Amino acid sequence: MKNLSLCLLLVLLIQSKLSFGQNDKSPALRHLISVVERYQKRLTPEKVYIHTDKATYFIGDTIWFKAYTLDKRDLSASDKSQLLYVELNDDSLVNVKRVSIPLSYGIGWAQIPLSVKQFHEGTYTLRAYTNWMQNLSEDRFFKQRIYIGKPTAETWQIQANTQLVDKAPLTEVQVKMNIARLNKQPVTSQSVQAIVMEKDKVLIRKDLKTTPNGELDLAFDLKDKERSENLRLYIVNTQKGERGQTQSVPLLFNRPQNIDLQFFPEGGNWVAGISSTVGFKAINEDGRSANVSGGIYDSQNKKVSDFKTTHNGMGTVEMAPVAGETYTARIDAPNGNGVVYQLPKVNAEGTVIHFENREKDDSLTVKFAFSPGLKGRDKYSLVGEARDFVSYSGMVEPKDGAYSIPKKIFPSGIVHFTLFKDTIPVSERIVFIDHKDQFKLNVTADKPVYATKDSVVLNLAVNDSKGKPVKEGSFSLSVTDDSKVRADTAGNSNIATTLLLTSDLKGYVEDPAYYFNPGNADRLKALDNLMLTQGWIGLSWKDVFKTTKPKFRAEEQFVITGKVISAFKKPVEGAQVLVSSKKPVFIKQTLTDKKGVYTFKDLPLLDTSSFLIVASTPKGKMMRYGELTVDRFEPAPIPEELLTPMQPWFVNTDSITQRAVNATIEKLGDEMPKNSGQILKGVTITGRKVIPHSDNINGAGNADIVFDEKDIKEAGVIDLYEFLQQQLPGFRVVMKDGFPAIMFDKYYMGIKIDNIPLSLNVDGPVPTVASVIAAMKEHAVDSYIGVEVMTSRKFTRIGPSGTSIGIASYSPDAQKVAMAANSVKPWGYNREEGRDDYVFWRLGRAIGRDLDAGIIEITTRFKTGQYRYDYGPLNRVKYRPIYTLYARDFYSPKYTVKDKPTEPDLRTTIYWSPDIVTDDKGRARVVFYTGDKAGKYSVILQGADLQGGIGSQYMKLNVE
Repeated sequence: MKNLSLCLLLVLLIQSKLSFGQNDKSPALRHLISVVERYQKRLTPEKVYIHTDKATYFIGDTIWFKAYTLDKRDLSASDKSQLLYVELNDDSLVNVKRVSIPLSYGIGWAQIPLSVKQFHEGTYTLRAYTNWMQNLSEDRFFKQRIYIGKPTAETWQIQANTQLVDKAPLTEVQVKMNIARLNKQPVTSQSVQAIVMEKDKVLIRKDLKTTPNGELDLAFDLKDKERSENLRLYIVNTQKGERGQTQSVPLLFNRPQNIDLQFFPEGGNWVAGISSTVGFKAINEDGRSANVSGGIYDSQNKKVSDFKTTHNGMGTVEMAPVAGETYTARIDAPNGNGVVYQLPKVNAEGTVIHFENREKDDSLTVKFAFSPGLKGRDKYSLVGEARDFVSYSGMVEPKDGAYSIPKKIFPSGIVHFTLFKDTIPVSERIVFIDHKDQFKLNVTADKPVYATKDSVVLNLAVNDSKGKPVKEGSFSLSVTDDSKVRADTAGNSNIATTLLLTSDLKGYVEDPAYYFNPGNADRLKALDNLMLTQGWIGLSWKDVFKTTKPKFRAEEQFVITGKVISAFKKPVEGAQVLVSSKKPVFIKQTLTDKKGVYTFKDLPLLDTSSFLIVASTPKGKMMRYGELTVDRFEPAPIPEELLTPMQPWFVNTDSITQRAVNATIEKLGDEMPKNSGQILKGVTITGRKVIPHSDNINGAGNADIVFDEKDIKEAGVIDLYEFLQQQLPGFRVVMKDGFPAIMFDKYYMGIKIDNIPLSLNVDGPVPTVASVIAAMKEHAVDSYIGVEVMTSRKFTRIGPSGTSIGIASYSPDAQKVAMAANSVKPWGYNREEGRDDYVFWRLGRAIGRDLDAGIIEITTRFKTGQYRYDYGPLNRVKYRPIYTLYARDFYSPKYTVKDKPTEPDLRTTIYWSPDIVTDDKGRARVVFYTGDKAGKYSVILQGADLQGGIGSQYMKLNVE
């Protein structure tokens, strides 16, 4: 089937090259096509879609998901990658969880438990990509925003209303709040501190008290540069005996003067004397669309046109600009803000391109208009690429005219057209093609109404767009309780809107399902406006002309590869390489090839185990010279981008969220922390853990925060920096007083491994934040069995015997005395060269200034001290792969008439099935049981036949 799809693509490509009625091709166009073909063979793109059981979660939940990894050309199952990386990254750009899942025929499914120990409350980005996808831009990765809440019995519910009051020359923010406990009782006469922060900067700090009715008011002046998306209000409980609870309240407001209004001439060129379509988009301060109207003015302040948004802040105007003229726009009341917006520069000459994409037509109409000076000169070529593959190319005469391009030569989705002069792009435009070829999915229930704890039978039928059964299609189905979960029944994140639309557009797309709903009469016009104003993701012509070899390889399901080189940096052929693990017990041997490369395949199923890899000479003797390396996975950097904020569950809580909170608290019981943490997402410790053989002078486990071997393994990270960043929210490396400092909240931190100060190879003469982070990432966590964090005075100043311990012994003077007694050179950072003792030199500077400081004590399994990737014998390497997740069964109770359990059914996801396969008639059947509460359930079914077809459907179930 896949070969047939490729043949069809080639036929369509040949047809498309003749569609302008011209058989001749310029040398430039022939060269361009050949370059693109080479690029496509070198970097065949993949696409990923993740279907999750729901969109919002609480700590203690599990994210159940299914991954579809497809060849972008025809949406068939990808045969490139057999491993997929799935991440949860928080809004501080910290990776909190990274796992790999095995793929078979492009699909795989697994689950991520949201443990109390590992996750803090906040908004996360679920990101998924293959190693091969890293050869192209990060924009191509699958990304979905998810909120993870952490309800506790002590958490306050805050009804908040933010208003702006003009008090010239400043604007005053007025926040009115009602604060109540989970039982709806007002938090009366409570001492609190209100802190307004702009990112990491404190703007306002006020001590306040709630009224007898639980009301709390706050007012403060707002500067123009302070934007809504960067501000947070923290309410800190300062009542005596109840200190520590902190809750974050977004300050959501929009100011007219901060509306972002941009204009986009069709094709990118605004040319004097030629009438053209100009798209525009208005965005509010909170990142969402603004509906506005206004006028466009010339340099003499004469209005030349009106404009008005039609959907989601977008619209178009038709204008023929005048040569040498400049144009501005102003918004009318009620959003009039006095801001003058510049329109794009008017080009003296150029080419204007215009597309007409009418639903009833079988062809696209493309119109060209050229400046008089360009007519009759060099020919142009038009190239249309869909899914990173050229589906159309044709020559364009430099004269005004219209051409027809058959829509059938393109697949459904976004098509990117580029007009070239020789090999230089001069105009670009995207259009959306919809062949209405998604699957028709039908879900029918065996009863119109169900009782509680009743058996449900759903019959599924899947046909293609022509009515033929879809055989051996792979589908996933989720059933959620409407009383506790707000399901994506509109389809804003379903497989079609993602793969066909949002995955090929840059930035945030508001309500993408709107453009697929036939009930919206203006959807096609609104969709074309989106194409005019939104940045797209496709072929980068700059990259197409490069001939560099891909850096990242397509990975097989799970292999270990590396290289053995001699002392002279030459590959060693026939070297004997052994790989072993202790848990499970496993050993395997292989030989290196002519390039010195070794490969281990068919390895055992692992969870968090690590491997020891040892190399010997071809004669089996110990290698005393040369080096053994292992290829380690390089995760994609987390980009700094503007992310749409999501509101915490405890702010303006509705009834659906309230019921989900109650179920979570009841389900977790004693596992749930007792408060909501500190401002910097502080860590709450619920019990003492003893670390065997710890050198903690307070005694093993006597620390503010303790992680044992199980915690370290469950983290699923590779190096020390990743572990601390993930497990200690508020941990960071920042520049302080001209030098990088390792910080945890307000504390300067020192790190010891088996009582030995951490050694870092930082770059000299003056280290940077990046060099300290890079040096920490050299330290592997394979051998760690305990990490103890001490910041409170009782653990860092005074020991059981009353003697000074912990960081007190690391002040500069104490260092000199202790080391002189042992004939050791005093510590101190030499600015002229990098030194291994940087961390405690930096800590000593902080202690000398009487700043808050702490210690992290790390214990290894065999008390061998720190292990760095470049430490130890050159013939052996420790290797810990990314934690591989394997699918587990979703728990679905089976109730009987005779014996119905009395325990409450606390499920929010009633049923999840990722492995539905249709039979020869395109049908399948699932069975599950309802919960113990009456209400409505949302059923969402979606999937693919792994040969190019996709589809989704939803329905409702009634439970009485």
